[in-house]
Amino acid sequence: MIISVNGGHTPTSAGASGYLDEVREDRIIKDCLIAELRARGHEVSDSTADDWMGYPQELNTQCQRANASDAELGVSIHLNAGGGTGVEVLHYPGTCEGLSADVSARLAAVLGLPDRGAKARSDLGWLNGTNMPAVLVEVCFVDSSADKEAYDAVSYQAIACAIADGLVGGGQAAPIAPPAPPASSGEVPAIYLQAKLADGTVLPATTWPDYAGWGGVPIAYLAAWCEWPLEVQAYTANGWLNSLTNPDDIENLGSGCVGDGTPMMGLKMYLTSPDSRHVVAYQVTIDGNCGYPEQRDHETSDGQDGYAGDLVTAITEVKARIEAY
Repeated sequence: MIISVNGGHTPTSAGASGYLDEVREDRIIKDCLIAELRARGHEVSDSTADDWMGYPQELNTQCQRANASDAELGVSIHLNAGGGTGVEVLHYPGTCEGLSADVSARLAAVLGLPDRGAKARSDLGWLNGTNMPAVLVEVCFVDSSADKEAYDAVSYQAIACAIADGLVGGGQAAPIAPPAPPASSGEVPAIYLQAKLADGTVLPATTWPDYAGWGGVPIAYLAAWCEWPLEVQAYTANGWLNSLTNPDDIENLGSGCVGDGTPMMGLKMYLTSPDSRHVVAYQVTIDGNCGYPEQRDHETSDGQDGYAGDLVTAITEVKARIEAY
């Protein structure tokens, strides 16, 4: 199935806030849901609006991007407000009622919150502006302390899996990182990146051109792996840490990822094989500057420093790929 997923609102067109911030949380859930649906074999596009877009541009853009994707189902992730408690899923009258009820019930069960069920709405831009069946998931209430407590007690992955189960059917949760392509294919392998932020948030694995990282929060740990020997080294306030080869377990803070729990301020990534015809091209965001110069391996020619970052400012995003040299 082709599915379009977005996180509602933008930092410029702010959503609800209270004990939780809607935009921050819906972006993380959206990323986890996209990864989960793709791992289950579905084609998924991200129709989230750009951060700088205000209302109504952000809403119009969500609909336009979803419609352009030829999606068979549209899903918008939100968090609710207004003094209530629990989970509900909104749908256009006469469409998606059963699917909405199923998503709501599964998500409520995972969170341990009241199931407010499926609710028909004909006054919402997302439901009116999409040309495919669409739903709007209200995960919980940002202004309810009970909802926040329940929300904090489960993982983002559990929330994403519950929503995916309701959308496309049940099944075991897929691993957060998809497998790399086989080395025998002769293709240049993808580099998978997964970040654990300084606030403890673990994000889904990403590949180029997507960044690992979110919301300007410093990266504290980074897992990075591919099918070729990839060496990764982090710089923090404690200096350059030990390098690791293909660290691929963000929860194994000893040998599965680089970092020491403090903000990462420098990063080296380079191949030790298979030949000299390929390099790792990687780029970081520091201090909101996503245009920080790209680094190739640990080269120091052509104005490169031998590492990404400035060794002073916290790194908040990373992306990497292998390219022919």
